[in-house]
Amino acid sequence: MFNLPVAEGAPYDSFANQHDEMCLPDTRTWLQCQVTDWAKKPDSKLIFLLNGMAGTGKSTIARTVAQSFDKKGLLGASFFFKRGEADSDNAKRFISTITRQLMTSNRELTSDISRVIEDDPDLSTKALSRQFDNFLFSHCSG
Repeated sequence: MFNLPVAEGAPYDSFANQHDEMCLPDTRTWLQCQVTDWAKKPDSKLIFLLNGMAGTGKSTIARTVAQSFDKKGLLGASFFFKRGEADSDNAKRFISTITRQLMTSNRELTSDISRVIEDDPDLSTKALSRQFDNFLFSHCSG
């Protein structure tokens, strides 16, 4: 049904990530609240930039927020890049992985995106900008 190549280990809750750390209880709460507030406000900027030096816990915070949103039914998709992992150390399968997760979490998108795949079965091998426009932007921007 969802004939899209995906990076199997990229979602926060993938088998490969099951032992990755989450924030300890009552830690990083201020930052987690900032991300949650940003996500819930319709007039927020489109991108929340979580930046910092390597090893400062950015991925841990992002995983914790993703898990929290997932438990509340608010997570559409997640993708964690990992250096040295075949499918998740580059963006080649980023759009198709996100698209498949969104199709699973938002059934309204399934028929539209399935038609896109039928019309262009090789779309997932095209430039990322074309994948984004055809898989996501035209269906999620309204």
